[in-house]
Amino acid sequence: MDGWTLRLTAAAVLTLCGAAAGRSLAAVRRRRVVQLMLLTAALQRLEVQMLEKLLPLKEALAASAHPALGAVGEGMTGARGALLSWLGAADALRARGGELSALCGEDVAALDRLFDGLGTSGASEQRILLEGVQEELKRLAQAARKTADEHAKLYTSLGLIAGLALSICLL
Repeated sequence: MDGWTLRLTAAAVLTLCGAAAGRSLAAVRRRRVVQLMLLTAALQRLEVQMLEKLLPLKEALAASAHPALGAVGEGMTGARGALLSWLGAADALRARGGELSALCGEDVAALDRLFDGLGTSGASEQRILLEGVQEELKRLAQAARKTADEHAKLYTSLGLIAGLALSICLL
């Protein structure tokens, strides 16, 4: 291989690596969408467990099959209700690599409202609470999906441009 062929090959690899790095950054944005959709599905299961199977709140949270809701259920002891258990578990769940690490402030505020009212009223009020939070999480997931799609295009383009700029410097 002569010098120009090697440089052109390196330029092409740098360009592709830049685009791949941009797509990788965009994937982080998609994690929020996935986490919100998983929470929405878990709240549907929680509603069935609580209001149709009539399980106690602690058992219903464990049966929801979501690690975050299960952690809240495990933290409920004696006088410690769902809100205090959620507040105790939230930091670990939102830490880097945690089950809820990609959630933003308004997502967490919806969960705060959920756990503040969970287990504190009758069945019809609980159904209204659960369905309201599910709708809010769906709305947030749709907005997050739109943002993630826009950022995917943006980050891929920026990565490609950065790779091209490095390639030009190399040539």
